[in-house]
Amino acid sequence: MQRLIKPVSEIRIRAAPLRYHRRMSDEEPIWVLFKVPTPTPIAGQTARDLFEKRVTWISDEMRESARSHGLRFHRCWHAANGSAFYAIACWQTREGANAFYTQWDIGDEEGEEAVRLEGNLGLLPLG
Repeated sequence: MQRLIKPVSEIRIRAAPLRYHRRMSDEEPIWVLFKVPTPTPIAGQTARDLFEKRVTWISDEMRESARSHGLRFHRCWHAANGSAFYAIACWQTREGANAFYTQWDIGDEEGEEAVRLEGNLGLLPLG
């Protein structure tokens, strides 16, 4: 059977012109895209359920902890068609991210996929 979607490791991306392209380094922030297909396989949570859980879960104390562990950016969404929950986070270091997830006992949602994003190109800067 032929796969319709190539794994990320098999995708070739044409490099941007050198004047716009920056090489990733250890000093670059860590961007992670999270996707949870919904409904979840066991609990049957919808994308909206996963989003609403965070509305009540994220507190000022959690925000301050994230900031102190090096979180630069975080946002989450639920797909309008209900197919998935998405989140994106930007951490200063992997260690800071892991310390935050450990402190708040944050684990993967059922079926969650996390993809580290590399490169940094866009029309406008963030913020």
